[in-house]
Amino acid sequence: MYAYCHAFYRESCKAFQLTTGLTAEEEKPKISLYSLMATRKLARNLIANFRTRKQRQPNKQDTLIKTIQPTYKLEPCYPFSVEKVMAVITPEVDRYMESFVYRPSMAPVISRALTEVCLSATKRCRFDRYKLVCTVVLGEKLGQQMSIASRCVWDDKTDNHASYTWQNSSIFCCVNIFGIYLD
Repeated sequence: MYAYCHAFYRESCKAFQLTTGLTAEEEKPKISLYSLMATRKLARNLIANFRTRKQRQPNKQDTLIKTIQPTYKLEPCYPFSVEKVMAVITPEVDRYMESFVYRPSMAPVISRALTEVCLSATKRCRFDRYKLVCTVVLGEKLGQQMSIASRCVWDDKTDNHASYTWQNSSIFCCVNIFGIYLD
């Protein structure tokens, strides 16, 4: 860009020499502070316009914007189905937990990974306009008793949840997926 501005300045000097008839050998034109400031401002504006024009060039993929009109639906087309969710998350949880040996340092990592896998599997069921929330609780069985409870305020007609508990002799895993309809 600097080369472009420098070339613009040289061309403007040549144009000045042609219009005034002065050459470099005879007499050099006097340059005022005002003309220097104006040239500098012009160069800055040219650089800024060049950069913004370069950034504004849209891709063909960016120009396709999908607009969704409001539907004013109060009930879902595809309601949250506990059976579908259980059929999807049961093999995922079994696959993760069958080879898992409980270590306190690895439990948060496995819990996060299992949450993401269960959420992505549930999203593949394509429940439209549902907010999906997944919780995973991992723990070691050491002879203690544990109860897991959750409370939510929701609409009984549209909202629902699925819960799956996996356990063996040494560890347990409880997965809860809540589907809340966004009307």
